[in-house]
Amino acid sequence: MPKNRMRGASLSPHVIEAIVSAPESRAVDSRGNPILTGTLKGDRPVEVVVALDDPEFVITVIPRRKRR
Repeated sequence: MPKNRMRGASLSPHVIEAIVSAPESRAVDSRGNPILTGTLKGDRPVEVVVALDDPEFVITVIPRRKRR
């Protein structure tokens, strides 16, 4: 799991697990890996990219700016 990025964005593993288990939306990156999106408190979106062949393996976590 990308722990440095999680720490920098003040995200806990529990938040990432919640997004992976019940994403608000799904997309696919250029390699076919699922991009799962969830929203944190304060309406802040977070994207979690997981491996196509191992959905429990988190490739990266991408915190986005607060929605307006």
